[in-house]
Amino acid sequence: MNLHLLADAAPPVPESLMAMSDFLTSAIDWMTCGGMILCTGWIVVHVAKFMWGNSNGAGDPGQLGRIAPALIGLVVLGSVQLLVSSLLGDRGAEPHDAPTENPLAPPLPVPAAPAPDEPMNSTPFAAVGVVIAAFLVLGALGLIALRARNQIVDRRAAAEDREKDWHTARTIFDHTRSKFADYLADPYAIFERPILDDHTDTFTAAFLTALADAEALHTETVPRTAHRIDTFRTAATTLAAAWTAADRHARTVGMAVLTRDQRKTLKTIEGALAIALDESAPAGEREAAMRTVTRLSQELPMPLNTDRIADLLTLSLENAQRKALTI
Repeated sequence: MNLHLLADAAPPVPESLMAMSDFLTSAIDWMTCGGMILCTGWIVVHVAKFMWGNSNGAGDPGQLGRIAPALIGLVVLGSVQLLVSSLLGDRGAEPHDAPTENPLAPPLPVPAAPAPDEPMNSTPFAAVGVVIAAFLVLGALGLIALRARNQIVDRRAAAEDREKDWHTARTIFDHTRSKFADYLADPYAIFERPILDDHTDTFTAAFLTALADAEALHTETVPRTAHRIDTFRTAATTLAAAWTAADRHARTVGMAVLTRDQRKTLKTIEGALAIALDESAPAGEREAAMRTVTRLSQELPMPLNTDRIADLLTLSLENAQRKALTI
């Protein structure tokens, strides 16, 4: 009977082997925890960088793709950690110091104890939960990336529309200002539309006011706000309309009704002006012709501002002197 009991007894497990097993499982548990912390930090950092860039209008949806390896690693490490935790729990439940039986002692009657219920292993359910949570996180990040992409596309489209509106307004502004510059550069235009030099005229004053307003809003680069662009476009449109009205009014008024003597005076002024602007004529003769233009202009029914013509003559004389010095 004693031999039968010795044959059925299981060989004892060495304590060193059990300690090594406990050390390995504990080390694996700690490493998986550390890996999960690193993966979580990687995900948090890249999501934060993406959200920051998106708030500044420079978000890149492809940046979220960098967190996919971390999510996969998080799922794998979570499964390993759950498995190791279950093994540690089972190992802790195993008795290490079981009382040894004396094979020579007679067996003592032991009352039958009810068999304890074995705890249900929840490791598979936890692993499934981790996988489902990972897929939910992936889906949420995908929705965030899609929304961010749509916002970026909308911002770019809005920026293109703003740039197009600004270029349209800039074209209107430059075209109108070019027409006014052509009038100022033409010395004969003052005898056709003299009222454009009269700042007390209603149409001329309205045009000059619109020109000052548009120039105050004009910029060399595209403004960032749509309101600023709309304001400049409105000012440029107002400027173009004001120039059209002032130019039409000036052409309609012209030099008013001239008598026969005044028409002869106007012809004399035009001839003297041609001599004053002739760069091949002597300087003294050109200056005398300019004085004639200024004197005769006072005899016309419309007041003329000949200062601009005198400035053109002065500039022309200075250019002629510089050319003579270089020869």
